[in-house]
Amino acid sequence: MDDFKIIDMAGNQETQFTHDTFRRSGFTENASLTLITNITESNIKDAIRVAESAKASESVTAGSISGSINPLNQNMKRLSDIADAVILSPGKTEDSSRRIIEAVSDLVTKTGFVNIDIEDVNEILRDAGTVYFGAGTAEDSRTAAKIACEMCGNVSGAKRFLVNITTGTEVMLRDMSDAANVIEMKADPEAQVIWGHVMDDDLGEKVRVSVLAAMNDKGKL
Repeated sequence: MDDFKIIDMAGNQETQFTHDTFRRSGFTENASLTLITNITESNIKDAIRVAESAKASESVTAGSISGSINPLNQNMKRLSDIADAVILSPGKTEDSSRRIIEAVSDLVTKTGFVNIDIEDVNEILRDAGTVYFGAGTAEDSRTAAKIACEMCGNVSGAKRFLVNITTGTEVMLRDMSDAANVIEMKADPEAQVIWGHVMDDDLGEKVRVSVLAAMNDKGKL
């Protein structure tokens, strides 16, 4: 299985990515990774049913929360028990869900100087528990990475990191190494860091860094 499938709870649609195609589908079967986005208090029960279906098909399953949901909410606990990862971001809006989709999907569908595949993403998200997301765009990669880490909050206890470094066509190896160094300095010395690079002409001379920091606390919440 090498498909990456996105279920948008806001639009009640499923979107499936593969390496060479982008199509709509009504099933969660045969997806290596299932990302459930725009989960809110009003649709979380439906999201739980989707997560149960995805897990039954042995898909790594991650749910992205939009809006404010009390962590003590029993439905939130149920989702945390089922999904491999629950992704939280400071914005908690549909825009943050879109950025999470881009951060993950770009890594496995767009070309760059450091390419990763879905299994690399799954390695970070599988049984990850709470995952904090942050993204930053700046004139240089070091600043962009700092902004992304600040959005995530305190990530010193995170055990795994997935990092997307996006640049325009003018790419320097320093851009990638500087961003990676910022992440590694803020991470646990034994944390696993997987990072990839993709190109986006629209960025021009700017750099965008997206970070998913996994706390590896599944079963401890």
